[in-house]
Amino acid sequence: MLHIFLQLMSNNQRYALFLFQLLDIGCSLQVPKLRDTARILLKLMPAGKSS
Repeated sequence: MLHIFLQLMSNNQRYALFLFQLLDIGCSLQVPKLRDTARILLKLMPAGKSS
């Protein structure tokens, strides 16, 4: 289920940008759970068609 969700997200770069923003906010506010979860999702997300 997560794989399908990440595959759909990889088709639109806005979703990756959103996860990068969450990662940045997690770093800025020193919220490790937010930072780490966003990083994990970005690592799991397959490359989009334009990559």
